[in-house]
Formats: sequence, C-alpha cells, structure tokens
Amino acid sequence: MFETGIEKVIEVKVPNPLGDRYYITTITPIKNNENRVTLVICSSKDITERKRMEEALSESEAQIKAFMNYVPALIMIKDKDFRPIFSNEALKKTFPFEKWENKTPYETYESDLADYVYKTDKEAIEEGSIQYEDTWEDRFGRVRNFWTQKFRIDFPNKEPMLGAIIMDITERKRNEEILNIQYNIAYAMATVKSFEEVIDVVRIELGRLVDTKNFYVALYDEKTGMLHAVNERDEKDNLPSWPAEKSLTGYVIKHNKTMLIDNEEFNRLINSGEVDVIGEPSEIWLGVPIRINEKPIGAICVQSYEREDLYDETGAAVLEMIANQLSAYIERKTAIDKLSESEDKFRSFAELAPFAIMIYQGDYWVYTNPAGESITGYTAEELYKQRYWEVVGSKFTEMIKLRGKQRQAKELMESSYEFSIVAKDGTEKWVYLTGRPITYLGKPAGFISVVDITERKMMERELIEAKQKAEEMNRIKSYFFANMSHELRTPFMPIMGYAELLASTLSDPDEKEMAEAILFSSRRLTETLKNVLDLTRLEFDKIEIVKTNFNLILIINEIYYLFKETAKKKGIELKTNYTTDILMCYTEEQFIREILTNFVSNAIKFTSEGFVEIKAEIITENNTEFIVICVKDTGIGIPQKKQAVIWDEFRQVSEGTTRNFQGSGLGLAIVKRYSEMIDAEVYVESEEEKGSEFYLKIKL
Repeated sequence: MFETGIEKVIEVKVPNPLGDRYYITTITPIKNNENRVTLVICSSKDITERKRMEEALSESEAQIKAFMNYVPALIMIKDKDFRPIFSNEALKKTFPFEKWENKTPYETYESDLADYVYKTDKEAIEEGSIQYEDTWEDRFGRVRNFWTQKFRIDFPNKEPMLGAIIMDITERKRNEEILNIQYNIAYAMATVKSFEEVIDVVRIELGRLVDTKNFYVALYDEKTGMLHAVNERDEKDNLPSWPAEKSLTGYVIKHNKTMLIDNEEFNRLINSGEVDVIGEPSEIWLGVPIRINEKPIGAICVQSYEREDLYDETGAAVLEMIANQLSAYIERKTAIDKLSESEDKFRSFAELAPFAIMIYQGDYWVYTNPAGESITGYTAEELYKQRYWEVVGSKFTEMIKLRGKQRQAKELMESSYEFSIVAKDGTEKWVYLTGRPITYLGKPAGFISVVDITERKMMERELIEAKQKAEEMNRIKSYFFANMSHELRTPFMPIMGYAELLASTLSDPDEKEMAEAILFSSRRLTETLKNVLDLTRLEFDKIEIVKTNFNLILIINEIYYLFKETAKKKGIELKTNYTTDILMCYTEEQFIREILTNFVSNAIKFTSEGFVEIKAEIITENNTEFIVICVKDTGIGIPQKKQAVIWDEFRQVSEGTTRNFQGSGLGLAIVKRYSEMIDAEVYVESEEEKGSEFYLKIKL
C-alpha cells in the first residue's frame, strides 16, 4: 500500500464462536505534498447479515430449481415475445424443447398451429391465467393429451413473462373416455328395451376408441351350431347367419379367448384346416368372446379390409371390456326378462362400477352404489337420510343445491364440473361430477357419476404454492436491495463533501485530479444507488404521481444547460430543436425530467464526436395529438438484437466486467417504468455505428 499508493477494498471473513462474521474493509492511502504515502486510513463495515441473506437466497433458488425438476408436471417459461426460455427436465423428456427454445411460435410451427399457440399465449397474458386441454405429438411422434395452465408472471419495470404448467392426461382422458363409454353403454342397457338398439349403442360408443366400420356381434345357437349376427355393419359382407364350425368367430368361441388374426395367421389357420374362408377375407380381424358364467355364448368382432395395423393389443383390451359389459348385460337381461327393465338392470351394473353412481330425488338421496359409499364414507342407509347437498363443502353448497334442482327440472345447465365434499371422517375430497336428468320410479330425479380427483387437485395446489414461494423470494430480494442501497449511500455524503472541499483547496494538479476522481467516483456510485432505490420504490408502488400543467420547453432548456459543459468537454455539440417557446403538458413533471435527463446523459456518454440534439414537436395520429421528444445522437448506435434488452433491469448493450462503458443498467429500466405509470411511450430507433434516436411520446 505504501509503495503503490492505490486504495484497496477487500472482503474479510473473521472466525467467531457464535458464527463467522464478514466485513468490507476499505484501505485508503493519504499522500503528502511530495506524493508519498504517509498515512493509511482503514474503515470496515459489517456485512454479515447481507452475506447470510445472499446464502439463503442462493439456497432457496437451488431448492426451487430442484423442486421444479422433480415434480411430474411439465413446466415452461416464455419471455414477453412468447419465446420459451426455460423448461424443467420433465418437459425436455416429453417435448423437443431444444427445437422451441428462444423461438417465437411463428419460428417453430406451421401457420395454423402457430396462430393457435400465439392466441393462447396472448390470452393468458391478457386474462392473467387460462386452462385448457388439447393434443400434441411428443418427441417420439406419439399423439398425447395434455392439460395446460398458462399464467402471466408479472415483474416490476419489465414486460410480463408467461408460465405454463402442463400435465400429461393421456391416460386420464383414455380412462375418462372408457368410463364415459361404459356409462353410456350401461345407460343404454338400463333404459333401451331392444337388444338390437343396445348393440347399436355399443358400436357407436366403441367407435370412439376402435374403428367399427366393419362390426358385428354374433350369438351362438348351441342346438343348431349356427351363428346369428346382431346389427351387422360391414362394407363387403352381408351374412345374417353362418355355421360356427371352421369360421373365425366359431374359432374364438371354441377356444374361449380373444383372437387378433392378421393375413399370415389366417393363412396358417386355413392351411392347418382349422378354419375356412367364409365371406370376404380381411387384412386383420379381431374377435372377443361374450361369456355367461365363463361359457362363451357369442363374440363381438371388428375387421378391416384395408389396413393390417388397424388393431392391436390396446384395441383388444377395449373390446374385452365392452364384451364383459355386454356379457353382463345379456346375463342380466336373461335373468330379469320378465321385470320392467330399468332400475334392476342399472343396479346390477352400478354395483361393479369403479366410480360413484348416485341418484337423488327431490332433496334426498335414493340410491348409491358401493363406490359412492367409499368416496363419501357414509353407508347407503346414512346417505338416504341426508339431503344431497349436505355432503358438499360449504364453499359449493349453494351451487350444488341450485344445480341439483335445475337438473331435475331439466333446465339448461353444465353437466360436468368439479367441487369439494367433506367425507364422514372430516376429510376434504375433490370430485368430478357428471349428471343428467332421469325418471326414477315415475318421478323426476337426478342421476350423477362421481370420480375422486383429490390427488390431481393436491398436485395443482403444490404447484401454485411453489409459484408463490418463488414470488416471495423475489420480494425478499427487492427489500435487500433497498436496504443495502440506503446503507451504502449514507457514508458517501461526507466522502463527497470532503472530496469537493479538497478539489477546491488543493493547488497541486495531481492532487486536485485525485480529489476530483474521488468526487466523480462517489457521484457515480451515488447515482447507481439512487437508481436502485428508485427501482425498489417502483416495485413496491411507493412513488406518488402528481400531475401538473407545465411548459415542456423550460425542462428541455434546463437539461440543455445542465449538460452543456459536459458535452463541450467531450468535444461534441449539444443543441435543441423546437418551433415554439411554449409547449404545455399535463402529467408528472418530475418523471418527464428524469426520462429526458437519462436520454441526454446516455447520448453524451455514448457519443465521442458529432452532436446530441433534443427535439420537440406535436404530431397527430388517428385524430389524437401527441408531444414527441426525440434525443438524437451520432454515437456508437445499438445493434438490432440488443434494442429490446436495454429496457430490462441490469442489462446493457455491452455487458461484463470488460465492457467499454460503465453503468448499472438501471436507467432505462426506470425510464420504461416511469413512462408506463404516466401512460406515455418510450422507444428507440438506432443503427450500429451511426447513432441512436430515443423517443418519448406523450398524449395531449
């Protein structure tokens, strides 16, 4: 220090039994008239709390990142232009994020799909949050179903960003589809009298998951050995009856198991003499036995004359499910053929359903299946003594009560929705209800199916809590910046005062230059701290807007004289350009002064030769008048790709410790926020190496 004469600032860790302490120590040499260091002044500041807060923030950020990478949901964040900038690992494993990253929808997808993605992104920003379900191809080309919630992420002084939480609901949708098919078939089985009509419902419902263009149900007459088609639909064959022996349908019944037969297998069976060609051969054939008490009584079959890959094991499983339902229906119909068809048939199916099936009439429950008892925790007898809305959570009681009455009255209303119930043990459960009006024992009633979705709702709640935690961490960061900026700024007042006093009293040029350097650096840091404080006040809306009428030309002249000498020292010309001496404006005067001061300061800073011009004029757009102030310079200019980021906090055209021009990167971020608060507009037009034009546009 005595040799170099250079001031040093070091961070020191001091061991302490109660916990290590951290200090910032400034070592300042004092020189005599011979420019020799004769005295060293040391000052230290305890920064332990700041260091601990930094460590806590770092640890919290790591925890949030780890959480986002381990949750099963797919998470993505987009910037203000809807370019994906972040995704968790789950999303990267599902979608080709590397092809989407930092690209707008129109740079990634075909026109129609890009329009759809852009529309939902924009709607989420405008509405705050949206939810929807749709289908996408994953990175392996498989079409999957997804539930998506998009939501706006607000940042002070910045354009909002877009967050997305995506859940793969393919299995859920398929299960829901299967449940709906089961329900619709069961409903038909319980209410439709004609067996042929039931089979037609089966064909239509099954067609939602499996191609049923060529479909038939065949019943086997054991006495005659014949098969009889029920409601056959086929593009080429029309066989009401045929012998079971050596037919594919008879082969399924004989072996009492599901058969998926392609051309190769069909030819093998023919060559072995097990089957013959009956009707038009198909490319692929799928048959499932219909059983009563494990004995096959027929088969349900589909086939394709064109595609050998149309059916697979998944389709066979669906067909088996329908066959089991059909088997149960035929068995019940046979057993209760002399009964009045509706209620007893329905009860037989509902007892086996994995979801709650319940009926209410008037105000009270009149039927529940075992799944209904399981979900609510009440026995059927206990439920029958309750009004249908009494099991519902208090938040939804009135809604369920009203909709229940509307359903019985057959009024137009939503048929499916979510709400919470309170089980007998006090547990809150979330359920998904689908309902319709029916006639039960000759009177209006409500029929509902209820699925327990508690686990899904818990996952949604966990994701929301994670988002709230991240927002809280951001607020803590802002409080930290505000406190530290205030604490650092206070000691600089006496430093600046002493430096200014030294500069005015010292006669030695070198000493005077050093004093002025101290003063310049102190002012620069003070300005940075002021910007941090201003930014913090803006984040917490602590700046009050006071609009007044004032002459804008006076502010322009004030700024001109403020920077005239600075520009002159750099060898550049500072000039003004306006056609009137009076240009009245009604807005927050101090905001206008701060914005223009920042524009002019930056223009001089980044211009080494030429001029800086402050121009004011009135323009008319769409029958509306605006005051437009332009600060034009002949400086270094701004590359096109950097013109968007300069309005962000802590961002500059040249970034890093080796950048040519110093600064905190906060000035234009504050300018942007000021303009938004007074409904003004700021923007830039610039060409690299030719200069920049910064505009402030104020509505009159």
